[in-house]
Formats: sequence, structure tokens, C-alpha cells
Amino acid sequence: EFLAGLCGTLAFYIIFLVYPSCSVQIFRYFICDDLNGLGESGASFMRVDLSVDCFGAEYQMYGYYALAMLVVWPIGVPVFYCLVLYFSRHELRRLRHLEAEAENLGHHIELWETGVNKVGRRIITKSARDQLEERKAMIEEEYHAIRDKLPGNMAKLTGGYEMRCYWFEVFECIRKILMVGLPVFFNPGSVE
Repeated sequence: EFLAGLCGTLAFYIIFLVYPSCSVQIFRYFICDDLNGLGESGASFMRVDLSVDCFGAEYQMYGYYALAMLVVWPIGVPVFYCLVLYFSRHELRRLRHLEAEAENLGHHIELWETGVNKVGRRIITKSARDQLEERKAMIEEEYHAIRDKLPGNMAKLTGGYEMRCYWFEVFECIRKILMVGLPVFFNPGSVE
């Protein structure tokens, strides 16, 4: 069990580190520069390796591999994250609900500690405040119990985010692709 957890952690770190660079390299494969200017032959060559003809057999042969890797990296990683989140969706919804309820109770307790209403009376009585604190402690205990039961990969995906936006790592994958992968399709030094 320990070894499986360690391998899972290692896999998530590797995915995190190589996802942007692998995606960029895959996108670069599909960029060809056409030599169709005045006096040029009209041939098309890979931008990253001008010795490879984009209409040649070698380029076509490796194109299938590039398409497979396109499915694995730029598309597959966010889909994998979505599936991992989907399989724990009930627990994540419960955690989100508990987090929101604890935050709401915290506001009520803070209101009791800092304020009185316009008439000059306490908004919440001391015994009600004690009940709120007791309820908040129970919620936090249940929250941590559920959080501890989640698979280890869930901690990697949701650990840096509040439960109301536990899916944000999927958004981050898409943002990374747009930030580092999309510029590959523009000519270097161009206005774009």
C-alpha cells in the first residue's frame, strides 16, 4: 500500500512537470513551413527540423505516433483528472457542503464576538454561540474524516484549492495548454 501510494505520488509529480513541455513538443510536430515564395519549390518542411519534408513518408509515419501522443498528453491528462474527480464526486460534494457550512457558522460566531444589533442587544446568545462552536467542531471533524478517506491522488488534485472549486486543476491544465501550446502555432517574431 505504501509503495502504491508512493508510485501514485511520483506519477502525479511527473505529469505535473512534463505535461506542458510534452504538449508543446506534440503541437510543434504539426507546424510546417511552406516554401512557396517567388523562386521557391513549394515544398513544406517541419519548423523544428527543416530536414523533414511534411509530405514525405517519414513525416507521415511519425504522424500517427504524434496523434496518439496528442490524445495521451494534451487531451488525456485533463480527461484523466476529470475521471479521477468524477469517481470521488459524492465525497467531494459532501466536503464542499461541509466547508460552506463551517464557513457560515464561522461568520455567525464572528458576528457574536464582534457585534451587537442596532438596538444594542447581542444578536446571538452565549449558549447559542457555544452550540454553533460545537456544531462547527463536529463539521470540521467530519470534514477531516472524509478528506482522510479520499485516495491519495485526490489530495494532489484538490489539496491547493477550496472544495467549492475542487475541479480547478482541470482548468489549470487547459490554461497551461493555452499559455504554452497555443503560441507554437504563431510565427516567431510576428505580431501575433
